[in-house]
Amino acid sequence: VAIATLPLPSLENPLVAGRVAYYKSLGKDWFRLYLLPTALNELQRAIAPVRYRQGVVALLDSRVIHRSYGKQVLAALSPFARSNYLDSSLFSQ
Repeated sequence: VAIATLPLPSLENPLVAGRVAYYKSLGKDWFRLYLLPTALNELQRAIAPVRYRQGVVALLDSRVIHRSYGKQVLAALSPFARSNYLDSSLFSQ
């Protein structure tokens, strides 16, 4: 399974926007307290069937490497093997 980007909730969703506004009003880090945990839960749900079958998940979002929250994302995917290239034979059956 190839995942192009992290499944971050859209700020255009009124419910998401309301929660973000609430965290902002409290002076809290709305990204780390709300958006990131929501995305990690969604990511874990998406890859659960692949893990069960011991398949391959390719997370193609470079923010995992370049952003400070990348370690949290990788921890949520643990255990994993990291690769900087894709071998198409991994995806054939």
